[in-house]
Amino acid sequence: MVSSLMDARDRPSERKHPSWVRDRWPDVPCRRGVRASPGFTLVELMVALLIGGLVALAVHEGVRVVWNLEARAQDRSAASGVALGARMQLREWLRGIPPPGSSAARSREVLSVSQRGGHGEALVFLTLAPSPSRRGLSRVRLSIRPAGRAEGGGLVAVVTDVAPPGHADTLLVVPGASRLRVRYLASSRDTLRWTRVWTRREVLPEAIELQTYGASIESLSRLPVVVRLRDSG
Repeated sequence: MVSSLMDARDRPSERKHPSWVRDRWPDVPCRRGVRASPGFTLVELMVALLIGGLVALAVHEGVRVVWNLEARAQDRSAASGVALGARMQLREWLRGIPPPGSSAARSREVLSVSQRGGHGEALVFLTLAPSPSRRGLSRVRLSIRPAGRAEGGGLVAVVTDVAPPGHADTLLVVPGASRLRVRYLASSRDTLRWTRVWTRREVLPEAIELQTYGASIESLSRLPVVVRLRDSG
């Protein structure tokens, strides 16, 4: 009797399910102290928060990278537009060089000999092509302005009126350019060859080539500008 009582005390007490539970699941035991839905522990909750934070951080970094790429693409597009505009302006200026001895040039020197310096050549010529703030015959001087100046370094064009003489406008044509090279296409005995010096002031070369160099210039500005000039024959 005593042993049976002790065995009953040691055994976990049982309770019965409701009748509808017993009818549907007769083999499921029902014990006291057993929770049907234990829920989340603190460790599980902390792990879930950590995973959610990592996912949010990854999404934020992805959005930031996309924004940076879009901003760089817009900057490159703007820089390419500036470089294209500069190339078009250089072409217009060179195509507007009047033939030597013409009524527009009169006795003036239309294309001077390029001057060599530490930053390459400095080309000076007359042009009938309009500038941003000028119309009529103008004198254009292309040269390299060293970096470190408050106005910014690069290829600059100093444009002045010829008749009547006026004030000079300085335009930054190729920002960041550190060197300018000029070549001339000369014809001799039915042959064409490029030369670095042009001394025939009574006639224009067949073509002229401008090449800018610099580590920070736009890739489009690295391509040479080649313009065929009119020959007065």
